[in-house]
Amino acid sequence: MKSNFKLLVILILILMYPFQIVLAQFTNPILPDQAFSAGNVYGRNTGCDILDYGDVYRVSVWEPSSTTQSFGWVVTSGVTQYMGTLPFTATGEIIDPDVCLLIHPSTLGIYAAVVYYDMTNTEWDLEFYEWDATSAQFVSASIFYQLAVGSFGTAINIDENKSSDSEFAIIWDDVDDVIHTTVGDMGSLVLYNDLQLTSGTHPDVSMFYDNSNDVVHTTYIDGNGDLQIVDYDFADLVAGNATSPTTILSQGPQNGGVYTYPRIACPLASGGSVTDWTVVVEEADVSNSLYYIVGYNNATANTQIIYNDGNSPSPADLTLVPNYYVSVCYDNNYPSDGIWVGWQFDDTSFPYQYNGVYSGIIDEAGYPLVVKCDEFAVPIGTPDYLQVPTSITANNGDFSGFLSLAGRNGVDELFLTYQNIIINGSNVDDINFKTITGASGISTLRTSGSTANSYEAFDQLNEDAPLELEILSMEGKLLYKKQILKQDIQNKLSEFSKYFSSSIYIVRLTSFETGKVYRYKTLLGQ
Repeated sequence: MKSNFKLLVILILILMYPFQIVLAQFTNPILPDQAFSAGNVYGRNTGCDILDYGDVYRVSVWEPSSTTQSFGWVVTSGVTQYMGTLPFTATGEIIDPDVCLLIHPSTLGIYAAVVYYDMTNTEWDLEFYEWDATSAQFVSASIFYQLAVGSFGTAINIDENKSSDSEFAIIWDDVDDVIHTTVGDMGSLVLYNDLQLTSGTHPDVSMFYDNSNDVVHTTYIDGNGDLQIVDYDFADLVAGNATSPTTILSQGPQNGGVYTYPRIACPLASGGSVTDWTVVVEEADVSNSLYYIVGYNNATANTQIIYNDGNSPSPADLTLVPNYYVSVCYDNNYPSDGIWVGWQFDDTSFPYQYNGVYSGIIDEAGYPLVVKCDEFAVPIGTPDYLQVPTSITANNGDFSGFLSLAGRNGVDELFLTYQNIIINGSNVDDINFKTITGASGISTLRTSGSTANSYEAFDQLNEDAPLELEILSMEGKLLYKKQILKQDIQNKLSEFSKYFSSSIYIVRLTSFETGKVYRYKTLLGQ
């Protein structure tokens, strides 16, 4: 899940003839940098995932050097946090790893599925790590697959859909610009075919499941340089049929540049639908030294969202220096809380390019930026940029990059991993992470699509206000539905708890008077 802080700041617009300057706030994160202690990593790519399943599981992968670990975890159980790292099974030069978390449908064990390309043996690989509750650490599950043999193209990625079988899909391209996929599930651990999907480069994948729609969203750049979003039915890929895709979007660059490395994400079924998706892509017009971060969302189809050109809704014009390595993820509380978009901002070779123009910008440095967006992937409120690393200091050539974001399966938390290299500051070369809690405000009731304090709005409803109570599993399955009065909520939750096992559930309350929907997550059952 590559590739992700709620900040309230002031956006001041100053209109100056003959052009407009946006005085945007560049905000350092409150949380300090935390390292996996991986040592001197290459770190050219990172990937991460998060899963709240009673305990909170966070995993990350990165490209190791010959002597460093490459898989790391941060697991919180109650008030105790466990951390550790392990090497990949392959011992050669590894590039472009990615990871997703899976729940075994029978044992309910937690697994991390990792994919990467082994340059030494010229092969694409899949391996699994398993959480060992006794020793409180991830261990190798001794499950290893060689996906294919050949020369690397541009990317390999993996995603899961949190179905009852813990299904997953892997996508990659080879040196001949052929895009491949293989799909499987955690229950059977059978990989269904190596299918050639189409011609293209820079592929990514995101999966959706709601008990009826089992869809594999893919994105890539075709031979004409156009961005493609294409959907496949998971069942068709299992059956070896890749000939019936649905093209969702076909869009050429709109700013005179070239598209590279799109990333796609979609929400959980509990808050979204099979038609919800967001793609963020780099568009570089190198001849004119202009670099755009562009997004597309299902709600606006082929209408682009530019996150860094200074025009609404972008907070500031950052296009004069390279912007790349995009990442995107959905919030667990979608659509009440929306989508996170991040990328690398690199001003290392352009000293003082923005000095005096934007508040808080760090000159002569490179670092990841993250912006919070609404359910349509549009920056919301005063969407000033979050500078992820705290270790970057002003005007000294420091660098940090390669951001990865995960939030879709983390209750009220955003998980970020990134490579951290300090050149003229302290000598650090590592993979860092942050866990941003309270990102969604799930501890209070939220109104779907609203940024208002929904807890107050709900609290003002009369005790005899008629409501529809729904209780859903974390994967979006409806388990309980009843028309009640507000005063009966706790009794009905207690009634539900008698018949279901202890777990995190989604509680959804719809007011018949106002039509508003109030959602939160809580521990229920026995």
